[in-house]
Amino acid sequence: MTQSSAKSFGSGQDTASASAKPLEIVREPGVGGQERPILFVHGIFCGAWVWQEHFMPWFAAQGYDCWAVSLRGHGQSPGRERLNHLGVSDFVDDVESAMALVEQQSGQKPWVVGHSMGGLLVQKLMLRQSLPGAVLLCAIPPQGLLPLAWSCFWRRPDLTLNMARTFWDVETATPEQLREMMFYQPIEDETLNRYMTLMGPESHRLGGDLIVGAPDVLWSHKRCPLAVIGAKEDQLVPKAMADMTAWSYGVKVEWLEGMGHGVMLEQDWVLAAQVLKTALDRLATG
Repeated sequence: MTQSSAKSFGSGQDTASASAKPLEIVREPGVGGQERPILFVHGIFCGAWVWQEHFMPWFAAQGYDCWAVSLRGHGQSPGRERLNHLGVSDFVDDVESAMALVEQQSGQKPWVVGHSMGGLLVQKLMLRQSLPGAVLLCAIPPQGLLPLAWSCFWRRPDLTLNMARTFWDVETATPEQLREMMFYQPIEDETLNRYMTLMGPESHRLGGDLIVGAPDVLWSHKRCPLAVIGAKEDQLVPKAMADMTAWSYGVKVEWLEGMGHGVMLEQDWVLAAQVLKTALDRLATG
């Protein structure tokens, strides 16, 4: 591992260059290392930490070399001071940087798993390079947020307004609002408060990008083996959005019963991990 491209800065952690500054990229080596590596891409307000909590150790135990990137301005990555100037294209650049590091270290391209906004980034990434396979987990559809914005507002105006306020200033969010937005299953107050401290602000420019989505993906022939997973009780990316994403790619949604948006942090996260592994196994066998 060369100093110019990456360096170790802690147990299980690596950094890669992005705009001449290091990104936080974390790694959990796979036991046995027989499977294709996985690159996890987080959603809004989060960082690589959201995957480190449960999914990365679990998948590493199944033999996957696991990697997760914190996009610029998120987690421990630099760029917080200019976060509001960053958009989808910048974050796709970050995912490409992480992809390059994983391929350099493992000798093969990874599966790419994107959650929420991270799922939209993965869809944009498909336009830039060929991928062995991708999983869109509670992902924003290529049509963006606009098609369902009004229906969500009329269905749950309180939740929609709280989400909008949180997007513009995450410090206004309360633990109870986070609980309602992210979780369906019970979560201890102490754990919820810890997640609150790990969350960070989000790019204001990104808001417009998410409304537009990735319509260019719809008429592109650049596709890869792909799976779509949705959560039945997701308040942020509801069932209709997951259905829209699956319809766009001609696949069926694989549903997680009794789970909210933050499936990797839910009480029954292992069930979500098992569904994801089954999806990866299916992609691997064609």
